[in-house]
Amino acid sequence: MVGRLLPIPVGLWLGIISVLVVVFGSTGWRILFVCILAAAGSSIFTTSRLRYLTLFALPFLVIGIVLGLAKATSISNSTINQLIQEQRPGLATFELRADPVRFQGKYQTRQSAEVTLKEFQTFHAAYEMRTPGRLVFEGESNSKLVIGETVTAQVVLRAGEPMRGRAFTAYPKGSLASISKAPWWQVAAANLRAGLAGATKDLPADSAALIPGLTLGDTSQESSELTEAMRASGLAHLTAVSGANVAIVVGAVVLLLRALGFRRAWAIGAAALAVVGFAVLVRFEPSVLRASVMALVGLLAIFLGRPKIPGVALISAVTLLLLVDPWLALSWGFVLSVSATAGIVWFAPALVTRAEARWPRAPKYLVLAMALTISAQVATAPLVAALGNNSLLVGVPANLLAMPVVPFITLSGLVITFVEPVAPSVAVLLATLTSPLAEWVGLVARLGSRSWFADIPWPDGTWGAAATLGVIGLVGLLIFLLRERRSKLALLVASAIFTFVGGLFLANSQVSSTIFSSWPPRDWQVVACDVGQGDALVFRLTKDSAIVSDVGADAELITNCLHQLGVLKVPMVLLTHFHSDHAGAIGALVPFDPQLIGVTSLRSPPQVAALVTATARGARAPVHVLSAGNQLQIFGTKITVIWPPRKIEPVLELSQAPENDASLVFLVEQQTAPDSAVIRTLVTGDIELAAQAHLARHWPGLLVDIYKVPHHGSRVQDERIAGLVGARHAIISVGAENDFGHPQAVTVSSLEQAGMRVHRSDLSGDIAFSSRDGELVVTTRR
Repeated sequence: MVGRLLPIPVGLWLGIISVLVVVFGSTGWRILFVCILAAAGSSIFTTSRLRYLTLFALPFLVIGIVLGLAKATSISNSTINQLIQEQRPGLATFELRADPVRFQGKYQTRQSAEVTLKEFQTFHAAYEMRTPGRLVFEGESNSKLVIGETVTAQVVLRAGEPMRGRAFTAYPKGSLASISKAPWWQVAAANLRAGLAGATKDLPADSAALIPGLTLGDTSQESSELTEAMRASGLAHLTAVSGANVAIVVGAVVLLLRALGFRRAWAIGAAALAVVGFAVLVRFEPSVLRASVMALVGLLAIFLGRPKIPGVALISAVTLLLLVDPWLALSWGFVLSVSATAGIVWFAPALVTRAEARWPRAPKYLVLAMALTISAQVATAPLVAALGNNSLLVGVPANLLAMPVVPFITLSGLVITFVEPVAPSVAVLLATLTSPLAEWVGLVARLGSRSWFADIPWPDGTWGAAATLGVIGLVGLLIFLLRERRSKLALLVASAIFTFVGGLFLANSQVSSTIFSSWPPRDWQVVACDVGQGDALVFRLTKDSAIVSDVGADAELITNCLHQLGVLKVPMVLLTHFHSDHAGAIGALVPFDPQLIGVTSLRSPPQVAALVTATARGARAPVHVLSAGNQLQIFGTKITVIWPPRKIEPVLELSQAPENDASLVFLVEQQTAPDSAVIRTLVTGDIELAAQAHLARHWPGLLVDIYKVPHHGSRVQDERIAGLVGARHAIISVGAENDFGHPQAVTVSSLEQAGMRVHRSDLSGDIAFSSRDGELVVTTRR
C-alpha cells in the first residue's frame, strides 16, 4: 500500500521544485532537475509497475506545478519588484510569521524575523499585498516581539531570497512600532518559553542552553562554540524539535491518562490536543509540522481502529503539508526531517530483525536505539554532506551516547515550562536536577567534535552528496557480499571504496592544498585575506613587502594574514571607503611602516574617517584623496584609479547608498618578472548600482584576470559588469554565516555564467593567486 501511495508526494514535490527552480534557481539547479524529470519520465518505457507508478504520479506533478506557479507569482509580482528596484523608503506594515531571532554579529547585535508585508505606503501611493519576506533590525529594543504581532516602520525594501520563499529583505530606519498584538495563545506560548529560559539561566552554560533547546527548540542561549560542537558531532538535530519530541509528548499523555483510568478515545483526543499545543509552543518549524501532522494522522488511524502503518502516516503528512505550504519543498529542515523519518520507517525494522537474529542475547533497547540511529543517520547523510557537514561516522556513536538521556530532559523541561508560572522555585529545583543530564549531552557533543572522525575532509555541495551516496552504496554492496561469503568480490569492493574515498580526498582542493602544499605558496602574487565580513587584499611587491587594499575590522585577522605571508613592510595602503569592515583595523598596519594611505573623497562615516586620520598622523604617513585618473607606481606595480570622479556629488544624489558608491575602484597591474605576463586585478570596494552603471558605460573594454566582486557578493549588481571585465577568477570576501545573506545565489550564478571561477573567503579562507607558465594558479588556506 505504501508503494502505491508514494507517487503522490513525489509527484507534488517534483512539480513544486521544478517550477521554483526554473524561476528562481541557478543554471546548475535547473540542469539537475531537468535530469531528474527526464529520468522519471523515462520510467514510462520500463517495467509495467514503474510505468503505472509514473502515470499515477502525473496528475500530482501537474498539481505541484500549479502550486509552484502560484507561489512564484506571489514572490515575483510586479508591485514588489517595482518597490525593490526603486528602493524608495516607505511606511510598511508587517505581520510576524516567526519570533525574532537574535544574531550577535561582529559589529552589532541584529535581529531577524520572517514577516508578511501587508501594506506599503510611499509619498505618492499605497499598496496592499500579502508578500512573505524577512525583516532585519538592530539592537535589543524589539526583543519582545511575538509571532502574529503586527508592526510598522519606515523601511527600504531590498531584494530577498526567492529560493527560501522571501520576496524581499526590509531594513527599518528607526525602531519598530507595534500596532496590533499577537493572538493570546501566541503570547501565552512566548511567556512559557521565556519562563523555561528564566528557570535555567543560572545553570552551567551548556545546561542553560540545552534544556530549552532539547525541550522547545529554543537555541537562543547557545554559544557559537556549543552550536558548532553539536553540528560537528551530528547532534544538532536534537535541538531542532521533531518526531522524537512529539512522540515523547504523545506517549506521556496517553500513558498518564490510561493510568488514571480514562478510556482510549479520551486519551487519543487529549494526545491530539497536546500535539497541537506543543506545535504552538515550539513554533511551526518544518520538522515540527511534519512530526505533528504525522502524529495526528497516526492518532486518527488508531481511533478508527485501522492498522498502524507509519509509512502511510508519513506520506499523508508530507502530502498535506506540501498542499498547504509548497515552500516546504525547498526547506532543508523539512527535507532532512522527512528523510530521517523515511529511513526509520522503512529501514529500521529490517535492521532490528537482522540484529536480533544475529545477536539474540543483545539488550532489545540497545538494538532498537542502534537501528533507529543508523537508519536516520544514513538516510540523511547525503543531504547533510551537501550542506557541508560530514558527521556520519561520529554521529552514530554520539547519538547512541546522548539519546538515552534526551527523553528525560524533554519531559523534565516540559514540566519546568508549565510549573514555572505558578511555582518558580520548584521549576528552578527541577532545572538543577536536570542539569547533569544536559551537561552529559554537551560533553558528548564536545568530545565528538574533537575526535578525528569529525575532522575527516569531505567535499560539500552536489559533489559531497554524490560522494556520500556512492560510499553508502559501496558499503551496502560490501556487506551483502560478505553475507554471501563472496570474499574475492568483497575484497574488490573494499579496494574500490578505499580508492574512491582516497580519490575524493585528493580531488578536494582543500585536502590537496593541505597535504601537498604549504601556506602560503612561495610564488603568491595576490592574496585575499579572510578577515570575516570585510575586505582585505594583499598585492606582493618584493619578498617581504606588499600593497594592502582594505584591512577589515579585526586587527588580529589582518595582522596574522600578513605575518603568514611573510610581509614585513606595507609602503602603500589603499582604503576603498570608510566603513568599518574595510577600514576599521587600520591601526594594525602601523607596525608595517606605511608610507602612503590612499582614501576616497567622501569622509563618511566620520568616526572611522577620524580614526584613519589619527592613525595616519601617528604613523607619519600622508593621506592622499584619490579620484579617477590618478596613477600610482611602485616596484613595477601600477595602480590606476577608475572611480570616483573628482566631482562625485551629482552621482551620490542619485545613490541609495552614498558611502558605498563613493568607494575607490582601481586597477592593479603586477609585472611578476621582466618577461612574464601581467596580472590585472580590479578592486571595487562596495560600489552599488550608480557607480557600477558608470563603469559599464565608460569602461567597456576593461579586461582583467581577477575581479573583486563589489559589496561581498550582494544582490545589488549591474549584470553588465561581469560580462565586460572578462575575468577568469572572481573573489567574494565574505564572513561565514553573516547576518546579511551574502553572497546572494543569483550573484554567484551570474558570475559563473560569465565564465568566472568564484572563490569565497567564507568557504576557502585565505585565497592566493600565483602566476605559473602564464596561467593563474589558485591555492586556498582551507
